[in-house]
Amino acid sequence: MAQSVLALSDAFAYPAPLAFQLQDFTQVQASVFRVTRSPGRSIVYLGCALLIPGVFAMLYVRERRVWVWLSPSGEGSRARMALSSNRKLMDVDREFDRLRDRLLGVKP
Repeated sequence: MAQSVLALSDAFAYPAPLAFQLQDFTQVQASVFRVTRSPGRSIVYLGCALLIPGVFAMLYVRERRVWVWLSPSGEGSRARMALSSNRKLMDVDREFDRLRDRLLGVKP
């Protein structure tokens, strides 16, 4: 019905020899109920339930990466370390010093 009204309002833009007019209209009300069966519904709900803690974990858990480069140096080897974090906090530098001391066993 809406499309018919829009077409009639735009009729002046299209020069045609014919014009249509709605003379009789009876609106019929109808309701349609649909019954479906979803066997995978519990899997979808489980996925949604796991997604919510995952989003909160992504926001509140710090991501840290440690790199250790080992290279030959004379008769032994040389180790270099780096630490990156997705949040710049004061604890990152202290944590890096603690990890360096534990992994390499030397203090500068």
